[in-house]
Amino acid sequence: MAFDRVLIKRMEGHARGRGPGEVAARLRDAFCRLGYARAAIREHKTELGAVRAALRWAGPGDLVVLLSHERRDATQAFLQARAAEAGAPS
Repeated sequence: MAFDRVLIKRMEGHARGRGPGEVAARLRDAFCRLGYARAAIREHKTELGAVRAALRWAGPGDLVVLLSHERRDATQAFLQARAAEAGAPS
């Protein structure tokens, strides 16, 4: 399965001695080696910012895969509020 867009969150708290932005750069480079265009890969400062960007970009019928681990509660609350606004069951 290939993705149309990949959104990467900066992971400064998990740098393990790497410089600022280095983890995100390594992830971006790995996706490029897999054949993804740099234009399809976006970097975000926060997990919730990446989630918001993904949902703004997605259209009807699109599949959005969220790997949320740091701000899981905030992400879940955001998704539930968005579903409630749309009248969808949560």
